[in-house]
Amino acid sequence: QSSQGMAAVRFELVSTSPHGRRGRVHHGDATVDTPCCMFLTSGGAVPYLTPDMMESIAEGRPFLAHATFQSFWNTPGVSTLEKFGQPLSTFYHLKPSTLLYVSVSDPEHSEPEGPGSEGFVGFWTSSGRRKVSAEDCIRLSSVGHPGAILAPATWHGPELPVKRRARGVDRTIEFAQKISGSKDVAGLVLPIVGGCEATWKKCCTAVVPLPCWGHALEDAEDATAVRFITALLPADRARISHRLTTPDEILAGIAAGLDVFDSLFPTVTAQAGQALTFSFGSLAGTAARKLNLWSTEYKAAFEPLVPGCPCRACTRHTRAYVHHLLVTHEMLANILLATHNLTHYLRFFEAIRSSLADGTFEACSEAFVSQ
Repeated sequence: QSSQGMAAVRFELVSTSPHGRRGRVHHGDATVDTPCCMFLTSGGAVPYLTPDMMESIAEGRPFLAHATFQSFWNTPGVSTLEKFGQPLSTFYHLKPSTLLYVSVSDPEHSEPEGPGSEGFVGFWTSSGRRKVSAEDCIRLSSVGHPGAILAPATWHGPELPVKRRARGVDRTIEFAQKISGSKDVAGLVLPIVGGCEATWKKCCTAVVPLPCWGHALEDAEDATAVRFITALLPADRARISHRLTTPDEILAGIAAGLDVFDSLFPTVTAQAGQALTFSFGSLAGTAARKLNLWSTEYKAAFEPLVPGCPCRACTRHTRAYVHHLLVTHEMLANILLATHNLTHYLRFFEAIRSSLADGTFEACSEAFVSQ
């Protein structure tokens, strides 16, 4: 337990192989199996869904919810949370078994925000650019009591000079040291940044000795980068990615040693009017990876989005009905598609964990790529 009485977060490595790892994230009495995806939220809820709907999609099992600083820095704001006097997860009406993870990293914006000014990391909100310091993060942790918090990082793209990337690493290390040294911070995750092997190694050398339960690979955007970085990290800490979000990227990331991902892809495809229908291992799907429900070919298609899918969209409605909702611009279309896509993604990760357990992950991945 932390000084505020918040449940400690711990990662347990269950098994490892050349093709991936299985583990568990422990949060109080709750346990989440990995590999897994966090529910990427806006203000504590996945877009188009309520907390109750999220619980239903998770079938009552514990899950990780990701809230970015962009979604709560202005509203409710740290001052409001201080007056509220209870954890941010309670403000969001999340159950105690849900691990609320907060970060400056926003998977919807893949480009780095830049340093802003000395001692701060910049990020954009709906009302303009904001900046956060290490002291701000410590105050948020002591006031909002999130289950886990990612220390901010300054990082730059690989096209910039090595010296500039090195300065970003230095500031990231400074943030990590300040935040990890505070007794008011619980559930700390530390970032790894660099943009090239030399600066990634420099960051790992400084950050790995600091106490935390996991590391976020902030600028690793392919399996080669992930493999290089994970080789420098302790095996008993979770490896988190906010950059790899598509099914192909996730499979490559898992094979390279990652454990936790974001649920951006299901939301983005729902917003585009598309339903996820791919298959993987024990997850049944269709011949296509996804369906574009805007297409008139579904005007008289009275079958579920994916036959056998347990979500409410598939058990109660048809492709034709979702198509009708889209062309009439009804919000219910996004709600049903978000419900289905997130359900399908959770089942995708279940199938991944099963394939890692029975040794079929590599074969299933190869079959998926060939679809």
